[in-house]
Amino acid sequence: NLMKRLAIAAAVVLSVPVVLIVVLLTLLANPESFREEISTGFKAATGFDLQTGGVTWRYFPPVSLRLVDVSIRSGDGHLADLDEASVDVAVLPLIFSGTLDLQGVTVEGLRLNLLMHADGTNNWTPTPGPEAAETEAVSDATTDQASADAVPAGAPDSLRVQNVSLRNVDITLVDEAA
Repeated sequence: NLMKRLAIAAAVVLSVPVVLIVVLLTLLANPESFREEISTGFKAATGFDLQTGGVTWRYFPPVSLRLVDVSIRSGDGHLADLDEASVDVAVLPLIFSGTLDLQGVTVEGLRLNLLMHADGTNNWTPTPGPEAAETEAVSDATTDQASADAVPAGAPDSLRVQNVSLRNVDITLVDEAA
């Protein structure tokens, strides 16, 4: 009878992680549902528009997000096109310590189009949007509070990038002043 109880307890203890993993995979099964959120977050963080042809996950060994046929646009048109970009994220440091640990960032087939205008402006420096004007107004009134509010809610406490790989990169610079 004791062995039967131990077997049942062991089965319950071992099944809890399996159930949690199945629930997590079900919630994250369709990465395409995050496409709009990724584009919106990129726009908010950089000021540039991001369009992707496809979004996929890899669940193990590290969790990885892969974007294909990526286009980044500035106010002057195409800033960059990428055939593929992927980010490998260590999940446990993010959950337990608030550290975003990127184990690898890989960019394949990058075509970067840099444009320096005759007036000294360029297409790679983000132009401040309406949100930046609001932040500046708050910043003038209370600098410390504005800098604390500049970090989005739910953002990690720190960021660590272990590896960056760029393959097949083509950079074009047009200097209108020259």
